[in-house]
Amino acid sequence: MTYRPRAVSQIDGTKWQWLDCMAAGGAMALDRDTLGVHRTTAINVRNLSGDTSGGMDFAGVQYALHRIDGQYHLQVYGKLAVSTAIAKLKAGRGFMSVVNYGVIVDSGLAYQSLTFRGRHQIFINELNVATARWAAGTHALGYDPLLDARRPGIPQAPIWYPLDVLYKAWASLSDVGTGYVQAAFTVHH
Repeated sequence: MTYRPRAVSQIDGTKWQWLDCMAAGGAMALDRDTLGVHRTTAINVRNLSGDTSGGMDFAGVQYALHRIDGQYHLQVYGKLAVSTAIAKLKAGRGFMSVVNYGVIVDSGLAYQSLTFRGRHQIFINELNVATARWAAGTHALGYDPLLDARRPGIPQAPIWYPLDVLYKAWASLSDVGTGYVQAAFTVHH
């Protein structure tokens, strides 16, 4: 079975909580890449990055994670073919993915907010196995750092996302386009 990191919420009461999806994704990537040896929080990733300007990027997350244990935990792709991303996922690597949250809202999987429609990070951990409900490889287990069960109606991450929804959420980013994803893959696991 694929190692599943602990879900990390970006909603932590700090002034950055509505901007820390990348920091939370970085915390989950660190947990996944080290198989639970190193764990951290969104605000710790934020603080270690030195970023005080708003939303973070992959470079800031990589820098912060490197400061934790001296290792590089992310392989960053500004534009990666989705087919390559899925192959890496099948090979056992998790990844931080940038999505257009409006697509997630329109799919009915945005339990947090029906009004936020901007760029957001969801950590993708694995593909599903065949079940009576779904064919193998049709859904991905995703960790949305907004899904933290803080009130009724908001589930606890992770949840299963249909791949067709993720494909649309990746493709609808104007700087990525159809068939591509912005991603930061775990290096080791």
